[in-house]
Amino acid sequence: MRPTLPAAALALSAAPAAACNICHSPTALGVRHLLFDHDFLANAAAVAAPVPVLLAIVFAVARG
Repeated sequence: MRPTLPAAALALSAAPAAACNICHSPTALGVRHLLFDHDFLANAAAVAAPVPVLLAIVFAVARG
């Protein structure tokens, strides 16, 4: 048996995410509340705004 098949099965399972202590902490719940409660579009725009700039830089460097 190839060693990549068991590794892929472990990587795709939900058990590691369910075991995460940080994700289920009160701090994580507060962060999720602040991000998704109100002004979601403004938060999404702030996260996505640098992506076109970074892609333009990568494209410019690749074209030389």
